[in-house]
Amino acid sequence: MALLNNELEQLLNFAGYGRLDAPVWFLGMEEAGGGEDNLRVGRG
Repeated sequence: MALLNNELEQLLNFAGYGRLDAPVWFLGMEEAGGGEDNLRVGRG
C-alpha cells in the first residue's frame, strides 16, 4: 500500500507527543517498530 503525498508529509513532520517546551523529555525506541526492515521505503 503506497502512501499519499500528504500522508507521507504528516509522518515526516511528526515530532512526537507532548510539548516542545516541557521541562523534561523522554526519548527512546518504539517497542513495536518491528525492526529496521519496516522503516525502509520502497522495498518491493
